[in-house]
Amino acid sequence: MVAGGELHSLALHHNGSVILWGTYGSVDLVIDRSFPTIFPLLDPCAAIASGEHHSLALSRTGEVFAWGVGSDGQLGRGSQLNSDIPVAITIPGEDAVAAIGAGGKHSLAIVADGRTVWAWGNNFNGQLGTGGTSTREMVPVKVALSTWTAKHRVLAVSAGRFHSLLLLSNGDVLAFGLNADGQLGDGTTQSRRSAVLVQGLGAPAVAIAAGSQHSAALLDNKAVKTWGLNKNGQLGVGTTTNALLPEAVSFPGGRTVLGLSLGNRHTVAVLRSGELAVWGHNADGQLAEVPSSPAALLDRLEPHFVAVSGQAVVGAAALFAHSLALVVATEPE
Repeated sequence: MVAGGELHSLALHHNGSVILWGTYGSVDLVIDRSFPTIFPLLDPCAAIASGEHHSLALSRTGEVFAWGVGSDGQLGRGSQLNSDIPVAITIPGEDAVAAIGAGGKHSLAIVADGRTVWAWGNNFNGQLGTGGTSTREMVPVKVALSTWTAKHRVLAVSAGRFHSLLLLSNGDVLAFGLNADGQLGDGTTQSRRSAVLVQGLGAPAVAIAAGSQHSAALLDNKAVKTWGLNKNGQLGVGTTTNALLPEAVSFPGGRTVLGLSLGNRHTVAVLRSGELAVWGHNADGQLAEVPSSPAALLDRLEPHFVAVSGQAVVGAAALFAHSLALVVATEPE
């Protein structure tokens, strides 16, 4: 598993260690590594997530740890203090956590039974989904989901810069937070402080991903749909027009998508073929192309396919203006 934020990157080793490189963008934080280093003081972890300048780790025993910038309460420690070291987050009820998500300046955690989701950090646009008017929460608060979780469990969470997505066990997708560019997928540009159902998916979702201002879902029929901001082609539908409802992304040659990750204004997809599909903004080379000149770093409005010689891509992360790919060696033909 790989993840990261605006200026830092993370990788989760199979032994549960968290590997970190980069910086967290605050002068009073000493986390600044120019090469991958094992991050200390963490129990063996099962998952990692990162916002703009903070990170989360989920231990194998269901505990959540946070570090980085805490100016909006995104570390969940009851203050706005930053932290160079992992701090344990107290989840009310001491329930074990099954999944985590980190947005721009907010964080979310799904309790193991799938009936409760906790959120903390910035809430100026309602991205915590509490239904309340508070602009930030310093400790975990409950997301207002009783209407949905009475019948279905929450399986996955993904957080964008100012919005959040949840995947339900019946394949529905919920969204809340900023909706200025249609990133909630409900056909409007009205921001929501409590969850609404994403419309027009056409089939149950099996995976979700949120970028800064766009969103995506992988469906059980293998289709990929995207919605929200499309200024740089990050929706992959061949235009630069925003989409208020999900639109289908075409993958020629019968390629099958296994996973998605959304960055600031670009998108990456891991394919069954071992290739990486990339599209959207490319001003910083985040689409992994080798241009004839710096001026040739053009945005891609549709999927472009990248293969790594002798290796297969098995995981990827689209971050603020860079991308990561996890690869394994392939057998020679």
